[in-house]
Amino acid sequence: SHLLGFPKFRSFVFLGFCTMLDQHRKQLQELVDRKQCATFTKWVNAQYTKGKEGMQITTIEKDLSDGIALIRLMKCLTPDQKNPTYNRPATLQPQKLNNLDIAFQLIAKAGVRILGVGTEDVLRGDMKLILGLMWAIIYAIQIGRIPAESGARKSGADGLLLWCQKNTAGYENVLVKDFSSSWKGGLALAALINKFHPELVSFDGVKQEKPESVINTCFGAAETLGIPKLLEVDDLLTPVDEKSIMTYISEYFILFSKKGEADMQRRRIKAFGQYQSNLLRMISEYKHKMTAELEWGNSKKADMDSSSIVKNFLEIKAKLDAHNEYRKTEKREHLTIKNELDVLLSNIQMTCQLQKRLPFQPPAGLSPEDLNLLWQHIDKLDGEYYTALRELYQRERAAACREYATGANDLYKKMSQKLAKVNELGSDNTGTLAEQMGVISQVEGELAEERALYDRVSLLADQLHRGQVNIDDIADTSHQWDELEWQMQALLSAIEKKKGALQAAMEAEKKGGVTSEMLEECQQIFRKFDYDTDGNLTLGEFQNCLMGLGIAASDEEVQASYKQHTSPDGLMLLDDFIKFITSVWTDTGAKEQVLEGLRFFAKNKEFITKEELESAMGAEAAEAVIKEMPAKETGYDYKAYVASTYGS
Repeated sequence: SHLLGFPKFRSFVFLGFCTMLDQHRKQLQELVDRKQCATFTKWVNAQYTKGKEGMQITTIEKDLSDGIALIRLMKCLTPDQKNPTYNRPATLQPQKLNNLDIAFQLIAKAGVRILGVGTEDVLRGDMKLILGLMWAIIYAIQIGRIPAESGARKSGADGLLLWCQKNTAGYENVLVKDFSSSWKGGLALAALINKFHPELVSFDGVKQEKPESVINTCFGAAETLGIPKLLEVDDLLTPVDEKSIMTYISEYFILFSKKGEADMQRRRIKAFGQYQSNLLRMISEYKHKMTAELEWGNSKKADMDSSSIVKNFLEIKAKLDAHNEYRKTEKREHLTIKNELDVLLSNIQMTCQLQKRLPFQPPAGLSPEDLNLLWQHIDKLDGEYYTALRELYQRERAAACREYATGANDLYKKMSQKLAKVNELGSDNTGTLAEQMGVISQVEGELAEERALYDRVSLLADQLHRGQVNIDDIADTSHQWDELEWQMQALLSAIEKKKGALQAAMEAEKKGGVTSEMLEECQQIFRKFDYDTDGNLTLGEFQNCLMGLGIAASDEEVQASYKQHTSPDGLMLLDDFIKFITSVWTDTGAKEQVLEGLRFFAKNKEFITKEELESAMGAEAAEAVIKEMPAKETGYDYKAYVASTYGS
């Protein structure tokens, strides 16, 4: 303390402190440089492995000097660029400089800004400048293209950080706010892996372990997924270099962002499988019921042979009673089945229309026209047979019942026409769903006229009954009152069923296969990235939204989609955004989407295996589809199947 009173001594102490601080900073920077050199070297070797270049380097400080390693690195990173001619080997300084000039040209063409470093710096192995060059390449190629917050992209690091925060949110003791201390101990890395592959890393299991064990577990799991080990355990025990950690974490983004595409394709194919399974079930039911109905109708024609009627009064009465029973029970049951077949075929065609695929063509001999012709014949025979029986039983009462007969015939005809008009909806020439709903509304409006006629015939039937006139004996009509009453109920029931089916189809068409949960997610993402809360997305905010939903797209694709889906005044409101996302997520089974999805799960092979199909759409749906899909090689010809389903 006595010496501190001298000014010269105080200056000496201060100078010594500054010297120690400068030495510490220098040592820390040297440590950062060594770690960056190690990480960047591993990153370069990983690119060689991905690009199948068949080479590795020891260190970027020395092995880039002849330019060959840089040229081959850019070949891996930009495979679309034309391969240049360069000196191999390059032993003389002019040859090395020439190679480095070529490498720098390739780097510039890749959109990498090179500032403050030249070919001679790389030639003489200037460590500091080489690290700057490698970081510029890594950032531009791998990190800079990641979307970030705010309107214009300022730094891809922001987008990578936002992605990390979104996918580690909610994990205990994990708070990602940077690319240094936030990753200390490995828990943030464990949370990120667990988010996408919980089968590889159990977060609850590793969070109790020592940091070294957590980090090693994560490194091992990442290598299993194909992520190169760019860091050492010590790099995450005492994080000192953000660039090294950022480089490593960007490898996770590259891999896991692809998983979002696989999930979308799986949703699409699963939806297609469910649609197709349901459609094939309805088609099978239609064929089975139609075959049974045609067999029944042909047998019924033989039963109504008028030439077999005997002249015995009691036998005629017995046959008349039996035929009346047929009309009340058996005929109505099969008319109900006929109507159900019309509804079933209508539902099949509506499903095909909703899936934008070719209409279903019933096999020869199993069409609605075949059944209608048979029923026309049955109705004709029914009338003839019934009339013959009735005329033999009582001939003289037709005149007294003419008014009833006229009304009953007119009512039956009008109700039959209305019922046919309703059942016809869903065929090729009946228009859109909205137009078909308009037809239903028109039929309901016209029912007032049929209701008045219905009430009039009901009154006549009651009068004839009270006058002890048996309606069965009326010669000018084959329609009993309870039959007409049933016919009206059948018409009303058909209208309600058709209206319900159309409303359900219109709702499905409106949603485009997008669930309410998916729409809610769109709304949440929109509100989160609408930073200025003005209800409008800028291009950058729109790009962030896509990133948040796991939809990978290039800058050009994002700009094109943004321009296409903004309003005429240049705004992208919530509705515009939802319409765009709906178009991306639409799983209606369009031919191109189905073919794309099947090709994706077939790994671009010309055939798809049973296991790949089950992975895409589930075992039950796959089993139904495989029955219709032609075999090819060791799997099934999905291209031929899609062509036969949707048309070539």
